[in-house]
Amino acid sequence: MSTAIAYTEYSLVDTAKLWYDWNGNAYPTPSPLGGELGNRFPTESFNQKATLINKLNLE
Repeated sequence: MSTAIAYTEYSLVDTAKLWYDWNGNAYPTPSPLGGELGNRFPTESFNQKATLINKLNLE
């Protein structure tokens, strides 16, 4: 039997003042705080994830 534990921290900060379409044209964001990804509003996240993996060989 083998067991592994993993702990991960990751974040996303998106405060771009311009967003771009597929042709490369620049547009201002609707929010004064910026943001380019998804709904074009600012994003600042900090995420944590814990994973436990257990493998049991019955042969």
